[in-house]
Amino acid sequence: MMPTDKTARRKKALYRNQKMVSLGFFVSFCAIYGAYLLGIASYSFQPVFIWCSWVILSELLSIGLIARAKYITYKFALNLNLCIFGNWILLWLWSLSFLGEVKIVALFGAMLALIFLLSYSGFLFSILLSIITTAGFMASTWLSKGITEEHFNQELYYGSFYFVTALFLSWAAGQFEQQRNTIKKALKESKESLKIKQEFLGTLSHEIRTPLNMVIGSSELLQKTPLSAEQQELAEDAVYSAGLLRELINNILDYSKLESGKMEVEQTTFGLQISLQSINKRYQSWFAEKGLDFELELGTSVPLWTRGDWNKLQQVLVNLLNNAHKFASSGTVTLRVFSETTGFVRFEVQDQGIGISPAAQLKIFSSYTQADASTTRLHGGTGLGLSISQQLVHLLGGHIAVNSRLGIGSCFSFVLPFDSCPAPAAGAPAKSNENFKGVHFLVAEDNRMNQKLISKLITKQQGTFEIAENGVKALHFLSEQTFDLVLMDLQMPEMDGITATQVIRKDPSMSAQAQIPIIALTANVLNQEKEACLQAGMNDFVTKPISMDQLITTVLKVLKTHELVHR
Repeated sequence: MMPTDKTARRKKALYRNQKMVSLGFFVSFCAIYGAYLLGIASYSFQPVFIWCSWVILSELLSIGLIARAKYITYKFALNLNLCIFGNWILLWLWSLSFLGEVKIVALFGAMLALIFLLSYSGFLFSILLSIITTAGFMASTWLSKGITEEHFNQELYYGSFYFVTALFLSWAAGQFEQQRNTIKKALKESKESLKIKQEFLGTLSHEIRTPLNMVIGSSELLQKTPLSAEQQELAEDAVYSAGLLRELINNILDYSKLESGKMEVEQTTFGLQISLQSINKRYQSWFAEKGLDFELELGTSVPLWTRGDWNKLQQVLVNLLNNAHKFASSGTVTLRVFSETTGFVRFEVQDQGIGISPAAQLKIFSSYTQADASTTRLHGGTGLGLSISQQLVHLLGGHIAVNSRLGIGSCFSFVLPFDSCPAPAAGAPAKSNENFKGVHFLVAEDNRMNQKLISKLITKQQGTFEIAENGVKALHFLSEQTFDLVLMDLQMPEMDGITATQVIRKDPSMSAQAQIPIIALTANVLNQEKEACLQAGMNDFVTKPISMDQLITTVLKVLKTHELVHR
């Protein structure tokens, strides 16, 4: 440890001791003044004035010595501590000299102050200070009353009682302080562990999503080429399997964010009825493939437009519908939505599946838990879906419940606060034939497979591009050519995407391209990563694995916004 570190640590300890002594002075003063107000002690103004002046001057002197010391040795700290505590003892003895018969009041006032002091001290120090204060009490009493057998026995009794009580209270206070420090240490370790976990999940997400990006992107491109019926089926299976893997990764990351309290609710205006109809359309064919009927029962009083977080609501509904699809082999799955009371909407997902036993219902929302071990073997899954759904519903201001009977089916329900609101202003209608024709891209991406995939996506949409393997080369391209948009990967060698973006936005040498639209390509879906992109000056982000629809939508949105702003 460096000398400056030792000095800082010793200063902190000295300030802490001075703070405890100050509390001791305050308690003693309250005892002295309280005795005067109650009429059980009579003394002139002079001793109290001397006492207060002594306290103020000694406090200022101690604080001044600590503050002015540039380097505090162990010997200096020890001597200053002795002065601080010795001054406290002398002041206490001085107060006994003018309190007369109410010494016992000052005694217990001093004992309270002693507890504050000893809570930060070792047991040996507690014994030493208790002996000193007890001896001071008995000496002052004998000097004022004289040493007689009667007084000796009486004061010996009071002194013994005080000594034992002081030791017990100081030991109890020390135990409390030790437990408090243990809890603080455990909390600090827990926070550090959560931070390491978040960083690990971010890295893991990036490493998994990078190859998954290629699998999904290539499979989607393959589906758009002339294929035989068998090849088309194989391509669809590949896209479906990759989607399941992406869903699994998202669930793990979502659970981690919810566990650490970093999940945030986004308030946007969305069409609730339109969004529910979209889910109905999407799930009709999927349930039909398994021989199940799927129905959407939509109440007439459900708000047409509302404000809330549709993405998180959709995630809850998707989790519940996926469970219904997984555990029902026949019958009907019903998504029922209706207004329960003004400002609240009730959602129910009911199936005619295997049902859940009463014992399993008690733990069904616990993490990594399914009804029983055979459920995992027969139906798969991690047991995170319902736990995530419960936490998301709580985050949105609701409560989720289950009503189920074995062999009959299950009904999951929750109520969320949703009020009607005006529809947002209509934007310009999207053109179905929009593509990247005439758009020149700079693709900053170090992974060769991702370069290949993005190149194909841009070429298929009639765009042109140049590829830079890192942020340094991206800056070089921008200084020599004119581009319409940059697709910027975040994790690259030599210079990462966020640093490169900051240089583009702020470096005077890049002023010609300072306003160019930049879209982040990130495999990290954590909120802090997205916020870092926007703060660096990026316009939007595309999450890997990149889908063609997502890339097209984001690029066209950013280009239109840029055109409107800089028209």
